[in-house]
Amino acid sequence: MTDSHTCPICSGGVPTDERRGEYPGALSRFDNERCICSVCGQAEALLTPFFSTTYGLFMRKAQEARDWREWRRIVRIYRGLE
Repeated sequence: MTDSHTCPICSGGVPTDERRGEYPGALSRFDNERCICSVCGQAEALLTPFFSTTYGLFMRKAQEARDWREWRRIVRIYRGLE
C-alpha cells in the first residue's frame, strides 16, 4: 500500500524525492486519476505510440485491458527498474 506522496509505479516521492508531498505529482495517463512522480510521468509521455511504436503498442494494450500491473511493469522496464 502506498500513500499519496509515494509513486505507485516506482515507489519514489511524489512529485519528486526532493519535494515529496509539496504539491501533486503528474496524473498517470493510465486513468488520469493516479498521482505519479515526475520521472514516471515523463516516461509515460515518451511511451506513447507517437514516440515509441513498440512500447506504445504495449501501453495501448494494457490500457485497453485496464491492466494497471502491466502498465506499471512497462514503465518500470522503460526506466530500467526491472
